[in-house]
Amino acid sequence: MTTHMPGSARPVVLATDFGTGPYAGIMKCVIAGITPAPIVDLTHQISPQDIAEGFLFLRGAMPYLPQDCVLAAVVDPGVGTARRAICVVTHRFLAVGPDNGLLSFIPPERRLNVFEITSPKYTLPDPSPVFHGRDIFAPAAAHLANGLVPGELGPKLDGMTELGWVAPQPAPDGVKGVVLAVDRFGNLLTNIEAAGLPANATVTVDSTRLGPIRRTYADVDEDAALALTGSSGFLEIAVRNGSAAKKLRAGKGATVFVRNPR
Repeated sequence: MTTHMPGSARPVVLATDFGTGPYAGIMKCVIAGITPAPIVDLTHQISPQDIAEGFLFLRGAMPYLPQDCVLAAVVDPGVGTARRAICVVTHRFLAVGPDNGLLSFIPPERRLNVFEITSPKYTLPDPSPVFHGRDIFAPAAAHLANGLVPGELGPKLDGMTELGWVAPQPAPDGVKGVVLAVDRFGNLLTNIEAAGLPANATVTVDSTRLGPIRRTYADVDEDAALALTGSSGFLEIAVRNGSAAKKLRAGKGATVFVRNPR
């Protein structure tokens, strides 16, 4: 990865499912007690325990993470179990989090090394079995922000847990995908990459036909449903100034067909 400049602190980026309660703030207090690094809140609104949604949001955010930052990502329904705490090293950034597939948003070809976080020097004393965000990931991220060599956290691993990314499937006249997440606007986020889809392809969600892929929300009338390329490059289902989830009565797991023009 990029060489860390002595005397500076890497920015720390936080992504959790902690919501608006005190948990994210407590993590930030721990980090601030160890490093003067700037702290960026990417999101604390990942749906509770939803590793797949966290994966999707992090995959979309990855190109925009600050150079040489430390990402602390916590969506951890297995907290306190035998699942490992890990640090992933890439050319551009470091990432710490649970080894439950969340950090596999980083493609294998971009991973330089993976280390298990085991050294008590870089965690809080007597970590709670129910709050590793505070006691393990926050202090580890803070020490990394101060320039700690990742290998000091613990032993090098040969691999990490991979999330079973649901890939779109070929269909006789196009491609079949699925809704992976619903954002706060009610937009349906799919697993279908928009690049290469025919401009006049017809999109159907469950039994609702939406018509061709649009460029922006304003390409349809008020309260009309549409398909368009989301900001992360994946096909998205939306309603202009409304909620696609409510209007279409669709959510995670809904089937999405993209049919090629005839």
